[in-house]
Amino acid sequence: MLCAILLVFVPPAFQQAPSASAPRLERLAVLAAAGKGSEILSIQASTARAVLIHSKSGQVELFDLADPAHPRSVRVIELALEQGEDVTSVAIPASGDWFLAVAKAKRPLAPGRALLHSLADGRVLASFPTGVGPDCIYIEKSGKFALIANEAEEFDEVGGKLVSAPGSLTLIRLAEDPAKSTVTQIAFEPAPGPTDGRFLDRSVAELPREIELGGAPEFLEPEVVAFLPDGAHALVTLQENNQVAYVDLAAAKVTRIVPLGHTTHAADLLDDGRFEDGGILLARREPDGIAVTPDGRFFVTADEGDTEPSVEKTAAGMPCSGGRTLSVFDLASGALLGDTGPALDRAAAEAGLYNDKRSRKKGCEPEMVLIFERDGRIFAAVTLERAGALALVDLADPTHPKVVSVAPTGNDSAGDEPEGLAHYRDPKSGADYLYVANEGTDTLGVLRVPR
Repeated sequence: MLCAILLVFVPPAFQQAPSASAPRLERLAVLAAAGKGSEILSIQASTARAVLIHSKSGQVELFDLADPAHPRSVRVIELALEQGEDVTSVAIPASGDWFLAVAKAKRPLAPGRALLHSLADGRVLASFPTGVGPDCIYIEKSGKFALIANEAEEFDEVGGKLVSAPGSLTLIRLAEDPAKSTVTQIAFEPAPGPTDGRFLDRSVAELPREIELGGAPEFLEPEVVAFLPDGAHALVTLQENNQVAYVDLAAAKVTRIVPLGHTTHAADLLDDGRFEDGGILLARREPDGIAVTPDGRFFVTADEGDTEPSVEKTAAGMPCSGGRTLSVFDLASGALLGDTGPALDRAAAEAGLYNDKRSRKKGCEPEMVLIFERDGRIFAAVTLERAGALALVDLADPTHPKVVSVAPTGNDSAGDEPEGLAHYRDPKSGADYLYVANEGTDTLGVLRVPR
C-alpha cells in the first residue's frame, strides 16, 4: 500500500515562485576527474586550493582555483592505504600545507584510520586511529579540531547473529605540528526514538539482509558534521534514526540528541513517466547533510532518507523515508521552523531534471548542504542526488525557506549523482562559486552565483 496518497490543491502561497531579484545558479563547466569514485571535496580559500577524493582509486586530487571558473588539476596524490582499506572523505584546513583523509578497514567491525598527508609532495606525515567505518571528516575553521563521524554501518555474522560496531565520533585536537595531534574517541549513549516500522537494508557476506532499527549505539550511524560558529560545539546527523546529536568539543562528549520528526506535503508518488505531485507524502526527514547559519541561530538539514521499505511498500498511514526537503531548525531548542515542502522536486521538474523513476522511492534525494552569506542574505545550497542538480534556497524567512534556483551539476542528470559540495568566494569579482563532486560520472561541476 502507498503511504497516504491523496489528491490535493496546493495554494499559490505555498508554490514558492522565485522573486525577480532572486540570484540564479549558472553551470559554467564540468571537468573530468583524474580518478574513480569522485565523492567529497574540500576547499582552502586562503590559498585558492581544493582537494577532491577518489574513493575507488585511493587518491586525492589537488586543484588550483586561481581562475575559479576553470579549476586546474595540479597533482594526484596516492594515499598511504593498507590492503583492503577504502577512503571515504577528505578535509583541508583553513591554513596549512596538509590534509586529512579517512579510510575504513576491510573487516566490517575493525577500526579505521585518519591519514595526514602533505599537500606539497604527497608524503604521509602521520596516521590516527578512528572508530569503525569513518565516513566523513571536517576541520573546524580555526584549526583547533577535526571531527570524524564513524558510521559503522556494516554488519557481520558472528556466532549466527548479526553484529554491528557502535557508531561513534573521533575528535582530533590539532597541534601546531599536525603530526603531533591527539585523538579522543567519543561514544554515544543509547538514543531511543520511534522507528515507525522502518528497517535497514544491508549486505552481509554479499547477501541482502533486513535489519530492524533501534536506539542502541550499534544502530546509531553518524553521517555528517557541522561546526557551530563558536568553534567549540558541533552537530552531527544520525540519518537512519532521524536525529541530530549535539557535541561539546572541549568536553569530547555528546550532550544531547534531538528528534527531527516528520514532514507532510504534496509529492509525486507514482512512477508513470510524468511529474504530478497530486499525492501527499508523510515522511521521516532522515537527513544526510547538515549546516549551521553564520550567526549560529539555525541549522538546516538535507532530508535524503535511508531506511526501508520504499514508498509503494509502506503501509498506509505510516511514514515513508526521506522528506525530499530542506528543513530549518532553531539551534538552541532543536524545534522545527519550516521546510521546503514539495519545492525541491518541483523545481527539479521545472528544470527538466526530475527522474520520475524515483517517485516511488525518495524523490530527488537532497544529499549535502552548505550555507553562505551574500549581501546580508543567507542562502543554502543543496545537492539533489537523483536529479543531478544543485538547488539554491533563500533562508531570509526561516519558517518558509524558498527555492530560488536549480541547475544541473553535470551532463547526465540520471547518472551524475552529485555528492560533495564546497563554496568559494572569488576575492576579485565577489562572485560565489559552488563546486560539486559528481560521484556517478567522476566529474567536478563548477557553478556560480554571479554578482
